[in-house]
Amino acid sequence: MFQTGYLTIVDEKREGFDTLYKLDYPNREVQLSLNDELLTYLIPTNRVPLEEGKTLRDLLEVHDFDGFAETLRAYLASIPYQWHQTGDLARYEVWYAGLLHMSFRAIGVDVRSEEASNHGRFDLVVLTGGQVFLFEFKMVETADKTEAALETALTQIRDRGYAEKYRDRMEPIYLSAIACGRDTRNLLDMRVELVE
Repeated sequence: MFQTGYLTIVDEKREGFDTLYKLDYPNREVQLSLNDELLTYLIPTNRVPLEEGKTLRDLLEVHDFDGFAETLRAYLASIPYQWHQTGDLARYEVWYAGLLHMSFRAIGVDVRSEEASNHGRFDLVVLTGGQVFLFEFKMVETADKTEAALETALTQIRDRGYAEKYRDRMEPIYLSAIACGRDTRNLLDMRVELVE
């Protein structure tokens, strides 16, 4: 991969008689091309995961947040129940943040998990289409607690000033609260507001 130009050396470290190299993509175009080829090789007849990530990105970029929520809900519903029973991962907000992270990462969107600021750490940041989307995930036991969870998430983003870190980009910033149900193993609702 290095000799063909798909990867480049970004760091070199000596440990005794060994030399360790840290490799990275030389640029974004090569990263996208290589990821696309690897996905084609690994999933030759089914490009659905890549298309799902693009659909989610496109819906965010045009502010179709209802469509985004409905599409994400359908994707989450397609996860086999056996996966949930094995580790019960869907009981944790990191499960949902991780799934979104991988969906966006696979198509080359600038996505950042557990991004820190001077007042805390937010779950997920998506930078796409000249816009910033700050996601905060909350888990609820029952659907009747959804509204409270969404308000808690938005209040947390506002009170901790998470948007301040991105104001110098001079791009629209959207605060995005997502409530997921422990028992439903799915997205319950989503609320988005534009930072003025």
